Amino acid sequence: MGKELWSGRGIRTMSTGDAAYNPLAYHNGTVWPHDTSLCAWGLSRSGHAGDVDLIARRLFQSARYFDWSLPEVFAGFHRDETPFPIAYPTAARPQAWAAGTPVLMLRLLLGLEPDPHSGVLRTAEVVPEWLDGLELNGVRALGRSWHIAVADGQVSAETA
Repeated sequence: MGKELWSGRGIRTMSTGDAAYNPLAYHNGTVWPHDTSLCAWGLSRSGHAGDVDLIARRLFQSARYFDWSLPEVFAGFHRDETPFPIAYPTAARPQAWAAGTPVLMLRLLLGLEPDPHSGVLRTAEVVPEWLDGLELNGVRALGRSWHIAVADGQVSAETA
């Protein structure tokens, strides 16, 4: 990830090097959590697990400042410039696609990938240690409900 797009909390809509960059302009430098999660999905697919881990941690840290309800968009100031993410004044919160951000980030971190041919929910071989102890119940995949658990850096997925 380049420094000009990475705010330390998410990926900006415009680079700090662009003439029109403004960290408070709706599409000219703000951070959209759902766009950031889609970028993370691409990074995951191209083997950049470390970047995905960083993006997820920083988005989840940012969510604390929004009462665990990520907004549609927040200001693109760099994390070093402000002690907390700056809310965008007219951003919707809660907002549907922003609500999907943590779901996609967990899917990427845990490596959850349904395999319809074998009927198995595949998982990552190794996950970040900060996920240790995580349990998810009722995860729907392949027409069934699954229990996902992380222990000692390993993910297990069993039908519930």
